Amino acid sequence: MVEVTCSGLLFDLDGVLVDSTPAVARVWTKWALSHGFDPEETVRLAHGRPSLATIRDLVWCRCPVLVNCLVPFPPIDGRL
Repeated sequence: MVEVTCSGLLFDLDGVLVDSTPAVARVWTKWALSHGFDPEETVRLAHGRPSLATIRDLVWCRCPVLVNCLVPFPPIDGRL
C-alpha cells in the first residue's frame, strides 16, 4: 500500500477538473435501456441533475414508491 501525506484533499464532484460526462452517459444509458427509456433523452435530461430528480421526470406517474425502486444504485459496473 502506498502512504501519502498531505495537508488537504480536493474533491471534484461537479466535473470541473475531470470530465465525468462519459461515465455519466454510460451509466444513464445502461439504466435507460434496462428500464425501457430512450437513452439519448435520458442522458440529456440527467446532465447536471440529481439522479432522483431525473427519474421523477422520466416516470410518468411520479409515484414515490416506484421512483425509489428505480434509483440507479449500486453502481452498474464500478468504473468511472
